[in-house]
Amino acid sequence: MDNTNPYKPIFFLTEDHVSGALRRFIADGNGWDSLHVGGTITFLYFYGDSNFDWTTDEGLGRQSAAQYYPETEGISYHDGQLYFVTKTRKALFILDLTNMTYKQEIVGGDLLSGRGSFNSQPDQIVFANIKKKYLYFTEDGGRNPGVFARDESGTYYTIFQGIDGYYLGEEDGDETVGVALTPDRQKLYAGIQDAGILFEFTRDDGMPFE
Repeated sequence: MDNTNPYKPIFFLTEDHVSGALRRFIADGNGWDSLHVGGTITFLYFYGDSNFDWTTDEGLGRQSAAQYYPETEGISYHDGQLYFVTKTRKALFILDLTNMTYKQEIVGGDLLSGRGSFNSQPDQIVFANIKKKYLYFTEDGGRNPGVFARDESGTYYTIFQGIDGYYLGEEDGDETVGVALTPDRQKLYAGIQDAGILFEFTRDDGMPFE
């Protein structure tokens, strides 16, 4: 949600489908009324030149999704920019909502700064705190699903991965879900979906997650 204008909040919603249009809902009210008194719905439409627009034509939105960003899941707004991921393209999109331009990068890719590599589908995303230094990702599928992070420079890090026969046994094709932090950011949580395991992480140095 973009709450820059608290009297007219803007909500963004992804759709996990090959032609799932990304929706923008500008509410006519605020607070409880923001989702109950109506508003304007538009759909993300990409141009091939790194520009985008919002259209009231859902068909155009779905066409753009199928071509550029199929099967989106995680989404987060911060300081005039909208971040979201597409699973099948394994990409992170960053939209500049002021200049109406966008860029994309392949998530993880090669070996990361930590152990292992983020080479499967990005799923949920969340920023750690208001400074937004690190963006955390969960992973949908893959042989060793884990949680990964991206810093402001675009460098990716491995936070943890399930290792065959060590932590999870047969976790091949499983996925990490529910990445979240406590309000003081001292603890980070994530689960392994099919295995039914919840992990709680803390830092050895006692510092909060950034």
